[in-house]
Amino acid sequence: PIFIRIEEVKQTLNRLCMLSISDFEFHLALYPIGSFYKKHYDQFNQRNNRLISMVLYLNKNWKMEDGGALRIYQKDGNHIDIAPLLNRLILFRSDTVLHEVLVAHTERKSLTGWMLYQPSVIASLY
Repeated sequence: PIFIRIEEVKQTLNRLCMLSISDFEFHLALYPIGSFYKKHYDQFNQRNNRLISMVLYLNKNWKMEDGGALRIYQKDGNHIDIAPLLNRLILFRSDTVLHEVLVAHTERKSLTGWMLYQPSVIASLY
């Protein structure tokens, strides 16, 4: 029932943060050893309907030396590193939070997705 929980998160965000989330999209992300993801925002120029990025980590027995942390950049130039611990859920603004995934020294898994304020253009093509 993971998507039942995600629907609950969507409804809670809409109610408490007065957002207009109407849909979501997710994928399973697997980072092989040595992989990373460069600094970026989760918002596209051509498709700007992502409001909230959401990551649920699926890594058992993760240790700091395993790497693969999510690095969140703050407006003042500092950063926060978040270890991808099992069942940790991270939510952040898709359009304003600059972030990256540091090099993983062991295989790193997550369910990663976005809360959308209008249905995906891709989904509407089907």
